[in-house]
Amino acid sequence: MSKHTYTIVSEKDLAKSTKEFEVEIPAEVVDGECANTLRKLAAETELPGFRKGKAPEALVLNKIGEMAVLEKAADELINQVAFSVLAEKKLSFIGQPAISVTVLAPKNPLRFKMTVALVPEISLPDYKNIAATENKKVAPPIEVTEEEMKESLIQIKKILAQQSGKEKEAPELTDESVKLLGNFGTLAEFMDKLKKDLHADKKTRAREKKLLEIIEKILTEVKVEIPDALVEHEIDRIEAEFMHDVERMGTKPEDYLKSISKTKEQLREGWRAQALKRATFELLLPRIASAESLTVPTEDVEREAKHLLEHYQGTDKEAAKLYVGRSLLRQKVLDFLEKQ
Repeated sequence: MSKHTYTIVSEKDLAKSTKEFEVEIPAEVVDGECANTLRKLAAETELPGFRKGKAPEALVLNKIGEMAVLEKAADELINQVAFSVLAEKKLSFIGQPAISVTVLAPKNPLRFKMTVALVPEISLPDYKNIAATENKKVAPPIEVTEEEMKESLIQIKKILAQQSGKEKEAPELTDESVKLLGNFGTLAEFMDKLKKDLHADKKTRAREKKLLEIIEKILTEVKVEIPDALVEHEIDRIEAEFMHDVERMGTKPEDYLKSISKTKEQLREGWRAQALKRATFELLLPRIASAESLTVPTEDVEREAKHLLEHYQGTDKEAAKLYVGRSLLRQKVLDFLEKQ
């Protein structure tokens, strides 16, 4: 759409890297879009005495209503103009603009307000020095305790009991029974593998804890106001991850909420601080990657996106590639910080 078909009436800088525009579209442009909209609706409408798409536009307008046509035309115009404004202003924005129509009447200009969250300016802290300082801290040795072994064995015995159909009886672990759990020749071999698995799990969790500490330290050095829209987006992601985990455990989300006597809104509010940290780090990620020339090969993104689409059929291909690309880049940045 040409920039001459709208006028930016006002432009305001709001808090937290947010801008508000008020935009006006001339009456003649609105009238033209209404005519286009009515023509499309007439082609899809079937009235008594007429074949589909053959009824006069005046009769179709009388049936649908002038305001219904105007509202549909306004939606189309606003969608076009909103992104034309953002392109004209060369703004890097987050999410979808929030739109509120202020003037909508037949034979009049169309006015609307658009609020958009911008990617905030953010200065990189001395992330390499912060990471190096955290990495130098001596972590306690990773050991698997007898208590942890016992707890794991209790869970394994429950699995064996379920497989044998005798859930009330906890079977003894023997050379024979452990063969049901995998390719194990003896009980001793199984116990050795169990201990190694527990050790590997603790090592992974220790690494994740260390990386989280590095991220936390970096975030304390970042001074930025995160747009509410970006925080809400992160809360949406946390909610989706959480509900997926709940359903994977065989529980309905509504039943889980009832069991903990909380509403979804209360959970979302409780995630706000975590979402703010995640949103801030998501903004830091591409900047650190750019500063350190960290990139993800296209073939890696294509391969991982293909695997994702195989497991989650119906997912948009471009959305999958975007998600995978960010995930792989995040891992590269974390690996880089871990090596400082």
